[in-house]
Amino acid sequence: MNDYLIETELCDWNNEEILKLADELKSKSSDKREYAVNAFYWVRDNIFYSMEQIWRASDALRLRKGNCWSKSNLLVGLCRANNISAQFQVQFISGDATSDLTPHFGASFKYKLPHTSALIHLNNKWLRADCTRDKYLSPDRAYDFDGYEDTPVHPYLIKNGPSVPDLKEIAEQQIKRMKRIQKFAKYIKLLRILDWGMYMWAIDVDEIRFKNSGVRTISDEEAEEIYKKVYEYASKQFKIKRKGNIKVGGFVLKRLRNLIGMKGDAVSITKNRCEIEGNRGFPGRCYNVGMSLMNGLFHGINPSMHWSMNDDEDILHGIIESDGEGSYLLPMIEVMRQFI
Repeated sequence: MNDYLIETELCDWNNEEILKLADELKSKSSDKREYAVNAFYWVRDNIFYSMEQIWRASDALRLRKGNCWSKSNLLVGLCRANNISAQFQVQFISGDATSDLTPHFGASFKYKLPHTSALIHLNNKWLRADCTRDKYLSPDRAYDFDGYEDTPVHPYLIKNGPSVPDLKEIAEQQIKRMKRIQKFAKYIKLLRILDWGMYMWAIDVDEIRFKNSGVRTISDEEAEEIYKKVYEYASKQFKIKRKGNIKVGGFVLKRLRNLIGMKGDAVSITKNRCEIEGNRGFPGRCYNVGMSLMNGLFHGINPSMHWSMNDDEDILHGIIESDGEGSYLLPMIEVMRQFI
């Protein structure tokens, strides 16, 4: 069992803050089973689920957020800090698993996604402890754990992968995979939306948590920084050599309007103005992300273009305006290449 108790680069359980938390949990536990249960619930609800990279256990504790990998990593570390053997269960799940957190995208991906849970050794058997979703974000997907039985099987499970004592090799595989995607994205420009899409995803998750429980994990200052980054990504990635006219803007709007939650067609296009009306999409900060995204996108097509939205509860009215300059054919060819 030594492999399931050691400290590693990622599972750095000998960290001062982790040991301090472990001592606090010990003081509230009568035995190792109760300690493991208390550690599970502490990580589940105090480390907020978010779309992040794989953090070290100490970083997940410091940042108070993390994905399934990071949260499981901290839970495993807390168990090892109390001499409880623990490892990781790698699983593969459908991309639909996060569809409830991605209202702008539907299913996050159409292929299988890697997922991980902690495996804790109690009463001479390994128990799965999936602490991914916190109760503030997903009351129905925040699993319970009693130290006697596994947490429920993931509803979107495709198959189980290996059980491993450390996440380093898995993390390296994911880094290589993302590098391949980024290399491929150089040739298919639309895939570059993954960059700013992750920011929008983070806002979506925070907005859903706030709607469900009134709890926010992204400050106003952090949100403003996200709006800025989304604008910068969109304006850079959709920048074309020749100025496009308002018809080019209308074409793009029809294809990307779902990203701001709007459903409807352009109702009028003149020389310097395009209007669209539809249902209001996801509220709150996601509305601001949509504004940043669309303004960045249209500024990339023509620096004089400006996007604005006026909404009255469920009805949203969007307007693109420009100085009337720009052409259609060559800019349209450039824009079309973004969608190939």
